[in-house]
Amino acid sequence: MRDQDLMDSLRRHAEGLDVRAPDVGAEEVRSRRTRRGTGRAVLAVAMAVVVIVVVVAIVASQHDDDRSLRLTPPSATSSTPSTATSSSPLSVTTTLPAPHVDASFDALPERGIVVYVSESDVLTLYDMDGNRVAQGTGELQIGNEPWWPLRLVRDVDGAHLAARVPPSSESGVPDCDTPVEGGGTKVAVCRQQQFVSVIGSSDRPVAGPMGPGRWWYAVPSPDGKRIAAQWLGECESPTGFVVATAGGPISTVTGESGELVGGAPESEVIGWTPDGRVIAHIGSGQCGKAGAEPGTHLIDLDGDRDVLVQAEVDGNHVQEVGLWTK
Repeated sequence: MRDQDLMDSLRRHAEGLDVRAPDVGAEEVRSRRTRRGTGRAVLAVAMAVVVIVVVVAIVASQHDDDRSLRLTPPSATSSTPSTATSSSPLSVTTTLPAPHVDASFDALPERGIVVYVSESDVLTLYDMDGNRVAQGTGELQIGNEPWWPLRLVRDVDGAHLAARVPPSSESGVPDCDTPVEGGGTKVAVCRQQQFVSVIGSSDRPVAGPMGPGRWWYAVPSPDGKRIAAQWLGECESPTGFVVATAGGPISTVTGESGELVGGAPESEVIGWTPDGRVIAHIGSGQCGKAGAEPGTHLIDLDGDRDVLVQAEVDGNHVQEVGLWTK
């Protein structure tokens, strides 16, 4: 009886489902399948488009990043010409226009002295006797080796000064800078820049520390018997000294020695003239004591052939002094 009741209940339930469910024909079923297939195709295409757009965006972004690292020199119309120092797109350096000299190249001597005033960008060329031979304009960089001459180069309308590459810093002698040679003598700054030495198979010191500071460079005279050496004291205050190659007493280029050295004016040694006079600049007291006649001088250590090459106008027009050669 219970089995019969259960069967009747299931039959009534099934008849109710047939009443509530719509009658779907075969064509409707095919239509629904077609719509589902079309929807899936549209969705697949849309997803593919999205993927393509994302990939293109990533590639473009990477291309822009690569392109942003490639620096190129300014065009030829730029006011500051540039020179690439290597094939690398990042190795681009700028250089200043060469200072122009208003004079006939052939009429100038083989070498001389250049005095540059940075405030006005005016440079003046002198021969080795202190006679003015030409003037020019342009920014000049003499560098940290004023004894190493700039190169005078012929122009279509005169000449210009070009920087020369200083010698290698390799000296061949332990703990010494590159030796400078003159008159068959080599000298160098050695031992943590505390000694000036004559260089042979080893270094022979001829001058030691002059107080707090360091030796900057040393240049032998044309006959090799003397050495002009540059000392930088406290506050980088410069003092030029002269000492015999054989050793012995040391004095400043302005004549002070012993205990008087501390009261010497600022001075910088630039080099030597062929006849053995020291080319020096006497300072106007930028950090130390001012000289009696600030400016560029030729100083005769053995006589009275001193020459004031160019005086400083005032302390605001400081001179930079170097050498030049053809």
